[in-house]
Amino acid sequence: MRIGGVDGVPGGWAVCLLEGTRVRWSVLPDAAAVLAATAGCDAVGVDIPLVLPVGGGRRSAEVEASARLGRARSSLFPTPPAEVLAAGSYSEACAAAQRVTGRKISLQAWHITPKIREFQQVTLPTGGSSPVAWCVTADA
Repeated sequence: MRIGGVDGVPGGWAVCLLEGTRVRWSVLPDAAAVLAATAGCDAVGVDIPLVLPVGGGRRSAEVEASARLGRARSSLFPTPPAEVLAAGSYSEACAAAQRVTGRKISLQAWHITPKIREFQQVTLPTGGSSPVAWCVTADA
């Protein structure tokens, strides 16, 4: 079995590949390189939301995780609504989020929007040899 784990880092993506007892780490420059490196994996977890809520709703996974974490739920931040991806600044993103959700986004959410945008520009593989899962933070 071959498993991949991916997280955004400054300047790219940290990728961990586990195959049997062998572990390989790399830092890749973009989402396209991540797709190439994880091709053939049985599952890939990406710690960036790949599916964004449209409008005022929250993703059910976030609601459930928040409930289970109790007081530790402050370590979670809501996924920004899709409408903020067009924003060119944090203040524009806050205004867009407030229009659709009634709340501004956190600075932390704003800082991951470039990574979210990057994955929005690539096509995740489907069918035959595609991974079983592509995101650890999305509703599925």
